[in-house]
Amino acid sequence: MKLDLSKVPSSRVAVIMTDENDDFKALSEVIKDGDIITTQIRRKIEIGSTKKIEIHVARVEITGVEFELGSNEMWLSGRIADNYEFAKVGASQRVLLRLGSKFELWKHEWTSEEIEKLKCSQDNSSGVETLVILLGKHSVSIYNQLGKHIATSHYTNEGKLYEETQKLLEDLDKSDLKCILLISSSSPTDKLYSYLCDNSLALNIAAVAKDKAILQGTCKADTTEGVLEAIAKQQHIIDNYIYSMYINEYQKFNQSMLMDIDKVALGNDNVKKATQYGAIDTLFVTEDYIRKIEDSKRAAFNKFIEYLKSTGSNVLILPKRLAQNSELNNLSGIAATLRFKI
Repeated sequence: MKLDLSKVPSSRVAVIMTDENDDFKALSEVIKDGDIITTQIRRKIEIGSTKKIEIHVARVEITGVEFELGSNEMWLSGRIADNYEFAKVGASQRVLLRLGSKFELWKHEWTSEEIEKLKCSQDNSSGVETLVILLGKHSVSIYNQLGKHIATSHYTNEGKLYEETQKLLEDLDKSDLKCILLISSSSPTDKLYSYLCDNSLALNIAAVAKDKAILQGTCKADTTEGVLEAIAKQQHIIDNYIYSMYINEYQKFNQSMLMDIDKVALGNDNVKKATQYGAIDTLFVTEDYIRKIEDSKRAAFNKFIEYLKSTGSNVLILPKRLAQNSELNNLSGIAATLRFKI
């Protein structure tokens, strides 16, 4: 996937071009009802008894997504979003996305998870937080957290298995790696698991091993579908590793609430006051809070976030899947720990 997210902060538009089959899996999870896609469409034109197909560029509001796992295309149902000479606003429209399709995707609000899914699909070897190692009878394959295939190597004996696994890991950007899931449909994974743990330093996965974030699991088949199912089974455990920093920081926030309430700011007014004093250490904001921000106030909020980052404050947007998201929503949706009392 070729991806340009530069317009997301200002106009909420991502420019996307598909170039691999796996792109459609990510898009099927990102494109939602109410989103607007700008792309080429086909319109049937009748002139007397003559019928022909014309190609036009139009904005279409999405009302449905049709995608089958493993397919190299996807259909979108929707309605024309603007008035055109060739179609009136509200007219039904089907859109076919296939390899090489280029389009703009507009959302009322982008979530961090949606952006991350697109980024993961943008490059096979970058942005890997969860690495899935699929052990076959004579092959070993690696996938990212979206079930996107990265690479496969073949082996003939146990020694070659370790050698090929090492090569796969050497070629991978592991800067974001937080968890490894080792799975197989038929082959025992214990020996490979021990190899990864015992050689974690040489394999440059020492931090993952230290956190005991190398997991074992099974899958029904050595396929993309099998990988996705295995990830889903372990997702709650994987999330604990991926979001460990979020969870740890939020625990500090809770401790401050109990032990030193004067070093906590709750709600908009208190957070703004703490910002004026330069007292913000870590800002916590829930995805639900961000979604509810009025369009007229969104630009100011984005500037506020950038200002905090420029002054050395941490900014953590709590994803909806985390329990901490709901906890903070019950308080105010926005809060901060402070560097000093004000």
